[in-house]
Amino acid sequence: LHTAGLRILSKNRKVNIDTNKLSKIADWMPELSTYNVKGKQYAIIAERRQIVLQLVSALKSSLTNSNDNNAINELIETYSIDAEDIHIRLAKELLQKSIAKTSSIDFDDMIYLPVINNMKAPTYDYIMVDESQDLNLAQIELVKMLVGEKGRLVAVGDSKQSIYGFRLADSKAMFRIQGNFNAIELPLSVCYRCPKSHIEL
Repeated sequence: LHTAGLRILSKNRKVNIDTNKLSKIADWMPELSTYNVKGKQYAIIAERRQIVLQLVSALKSSLTNSNDNNAINELIETYSIDAEDIHIRLAKELLQKSIAKTSSIDFDDMIYLPVINNMKAPTYDYIMVDESQDLNLAQIELVKMLVGEKGRLVAVGDSKQSIYGFRLADSKAMFRIQGNFNAIELPLSVCYRCPKSHIEL
């Protein structure tokens, strides 16, 4: 999906991929910059910075409205992010600076920017997404853009194997896909990977 998002972004302009984009922006924010800071103060700012970067990534992945404090608090609770008011304030500021900095994009931007800007995306007759239980909301929305009105989606996944919450996967991804795409569930009831005796355990 990142490749698809990058193609959408590259269609209108040249893009520079910078995996450290957020960190570089944070370096210019006094409350997040660790330059010329030592000792205990360094540890405090470094921890604050890590939490803020995690929260910004969560805001992008979940498409949470940064003006909705209730939604942000729910996001923090869902993903067990150790964020307080100062982290929320700085995450909002960093997110806006990241959106405004169009000269470079990071991996989150490849999914997030085409979706929030409702950019024109190529549509396909058929799309297959494996491990669908590990998608986040932004990725699901990008899939919707790629499927369009006439395309068909085959989403393979197992809601009981949704273990990528640490990577901001949506634990309800499979249910959202069923609802968003009016999908028919076709259970994979035959296992070719291991004997029945293992499954019965």
